[in-house]
Amino acid sequence: MKHQNYYFALLLCASALASCSTDVEDEFPAEAQPGQEWKAVALATRDSIEVGDADESSTRALFYGGNSRRFYTLWDQGDQVTVYKNNVSVGTMKPTTYGTLTATLQGTLTGNFAVNDVLDVYLPSAAMDFTGQKGTIYDLSSHFSFQHATATVQEAANQILSLSDVNPSHRQEYLRFVLMNEDGSERLHPTRLELHAISGGHIVESMAEDGTITPCDMLAITPTAEDGEYPEQLFVALLNDDDTEVTYRLKAEVGADIYVGPISTQSAFKSNSRSYLGQLSRIRRNMLLTSPASGLTIEDIQDYTFTGYAITPVAGDVIVKDGEDVLTLNTDYSYAGSNNVNVGEATLTVTGLAMSGARAETKYLGDKTKSFTIVKATPVIEVSTDKMSLVNHEGGTTSQTRAVTRVFIDNDGNGEWSNGDFDITDAVTINYESANTGVCTVTNAGLVTAVGPGVDVTITITVAETGNWTAQTATFLVDVQGEVRNGNQVGPWGDGGTTTDDTHTGY
Repeated sequence: MKHQNYYFALLLCASALASCSTDVEDEFPAEAQPGQEWKAVALATRDSIEVGDADESSTRALFYGGNSRRFYTLWDQGDQVTVYKNNVSVGTMKPTTYGTLTATLQGTLTGNFAVNDVLDVYLPSAAMDFTGQKGTIYDLSSHFSFQHATATVQEAANQILSLSDVNPSHRQEYLRFVLMNEDGSERLHPTRLELHAISGGHIVESMAEDGTITPCDMLAITPTAEDGEYPEQLFVALLNDDDTEVTYRLKAEVGADIYVGPISTQSAFKSNSRSYLGQLSRIRRNMLLTSPASGLTIEDIQDYTFTGYAITPVAGDVIVKDGEDVLTLNTDYSYAGSNNVNVGEATLTVTGLAMSGARAETKYLGDKTKSFTIVKATPVIEVSTDKMSLVNHEGGTTSQTRAVTRVFIDNDGNGEWSNGDFDITDAVTINYESANTGVCTVTNAGLVTAVGPGVDVTITITVAETGNWTAQTATFLVDVQGEVRNGNQVGPWGDGGTTTDDTHTGY
């Protein structure tokens, strides 16, 4: 297609883009670098390659903008370019003729220049002011990022710079969105449109002084109402430097209603193969009217026992409904837990998946929360339960240590330590107690000491209760043999008993 007569008749809206960068005035300093003033001249043109040829992406020298009712393919009054040397602004240049495909650019550049210096040229320039105009590229695209060219200083003498041809390459593609309701019977008039990039290319809102693109995940367009009504066509500019496809999802606010799309039967891909040409593509997409997830109901969730880890209810315990309709997990909604480790009230958050994929396959948008309860666990005390045998006094053992090896939360319920259980040994308070201190005593380190003879004395180990687990006990038995002297057992001191050996008398 020849571009000399390539005009787009558009019903345009004033579109303000959410930006990842600072204001225009902050991005490009007004002052030029120190040096002399030079009159500069260059020809903005295109070479002879026809549209449709493989190399056409680098041949475009045209500029869209300047008029409130058209995308221009010709140079227009008010158009100018900003020139940079080593990433520093050195001035601006303007076309000497308007309404033409090619134009001679003239302007004053300030700095020090020599033959073969390479300059960067960006369109539009920082000085362009489209305030109050509708549908200009400045409104639609990211600041300074939609065209770029380089120019080489060919002559520098008598304060005049002669530059090589300026042959800008478009870096963005312009999309005109027409959004419909789900069955395509009604056009929507969004008060806001969000374009969320999912894969391929970038959605861009700003560019640094050195030409570095700052990509953003979301581009927002907020049109202005005319005669009390918002427009039915919205315009977007996408960057694509590598000629790939971009996958996107849409979110449109229409008054208080929120629509998402495209719907599942429509493509979520946009080919950017002609983005370098600055082409304007018309995209019609049907949209799905969402329902707020806050209106859903979540049935009561059973109590869960403290495990030491974050607890998320299993799928079978989470029933989400829209009225009487039971919704499908990972199709209509997903869920996650929070405040869900310690005993008490935990939170389950159900999230509608209307914005989860490239295509809208469910209408539920936003979150809904439901509380569930985490109750105390009963810990397991790991200690030997074998009977302990002690011998009192001379000729035998009088004490022995029996320590707890581990205290844990038995998450798999098998009564033994295994992967997935939760060790609380270092977090618990452990107490030991003897049922008969006349036979043996015990310290809280588990040291059992014989005092006098006796059998089946119970030692009780207690783990104290905390906010996350109940108190728990474990026991073992202790036998203490009677006193031994010179290898013979005698009765305890002072009990009036007799020895078991007639030769031992006089004690």
